[in-house]
Amino acid sequence: MFHLGLFKKLYSVGRIITLVSSFALMISAFIPWGVSLNMLGEKVIVNGMEGDGILTFVFGALAVILTIISKAPYWLVLILGLLAAGIGAIDFYSMYLVTNGIIGYVGYGLHVTLIAGIGIIVGSLIEICSKK
Repeated sequence: MFHLGLFKKLYSVGRIITLVSSFALMISAFIPWGVSLNMLGEKVIVNGMEGDGILTFVFGALAVILTIISKAPYWLVLILGLLAAGIGAIDFYSMYLVTNGIIGYVGYGLHVTLIAGIGIIVGSLIEICSKK
């Protein structure tokens, strides 16, 4: 049986937050980033993997790898989190502008992307500050 105490001994709180957020970032690339209706009234769904979600997936995967490797410089994970949150914020705003005047909405994939990017930033800052 897997005990949480063993996991806490292997990873600090910052690393746990970063790992959970990185996996959430990877998953968010596969869920809808935007939904609207086309001129024929058909529902159009835009998934993250049809655009910037490819980048955020790669950033999440790299963050997982760098978090697992304990000797890796953790500021790299912070940069990946900043990039992911930046892409999430820009795409969120762009999708909002596109769907604002028509029937449509920003998909929950972008919400998860933005929150996961912020989670990676918070987790990496906790990890960096706890090392000093």
